[in-house]
Amino acid sequence: MTSGRRCPQRSDTIPSTCALRSSQQNTRTRACTLPRGSRAARAPPTHSPRRAWLWLWRCRSRLHRGSDAGHYHALVASLLSVQTRDRSALKVSRTFEQRFPDAGHAYASSLADIEDAVSSINFKNQKAKFIYETTRAICEDHGRRVPEDYESLTKLMGVGAKIAKLMLSVVFDNDTCGVVVDSNLLRVAKRLGWVPPGATAEATAQRLETWFPAGQWSVPL
Repeated sequence: MTSGRRCPQRSDTIPSTCALRSSQQNTRTRACTLPRGSRAARAPPTHSPRRAWLWLWRCRSRLHRGSDAGHYHALVASLLSVQTRDRSALKVSRTFEQRFPDAGHAYASSLADIEDAVSSINFKNQKAKFIYETTRAICEDHGRRVPEDYESLTKLMGVGAKIAKLMLSVVFDNDTCGVVVDSNLLRVAKRLGWVPPGATAEATAQRLETWFPAGQWSVPL
């Protein structure tokens, strides 16, 4: 008998919690026995869908629920969080909020002003450009409001599938936008055999979405 449970009317088996924990323990054991400096022995990245989800929730809760400024700052926070430690990104996002209370203030500022506001974060020039161009698009094309549909979000500079799904599920309470897959989840899914070795993040998301009903996709995995 295979370990795990089966979804109704599905042929795909979802690995059980015990199986996942056992795999994680075996992975940690193997990593500890590898030579120092080897790829598998390195500490995993600090950014993950779970942490980003919690972080965006804090960003939204600090501001008035449903406000345009809250939506805008949540989007800026998600852009700042890419390949950055949570502590550093959260600090810079708070500085940005204090300097630019809403999208209108940021729109009236120059690229140099935004670069100065995010100067302490990594990839500062690229992220400042993303924020500057995204702010322009929001103010000129969307009436200074962050769009609430996937297609419009992914047209904003720097916004990919992961950020768009995080915004929709966490900020706009859209529970059917899809599973968020980052590099960590993609690596685990391949290692556990959930998807083929060459699977993309989008293909992995589609695979995982067949295991859970719509309405549970925004739960951090």
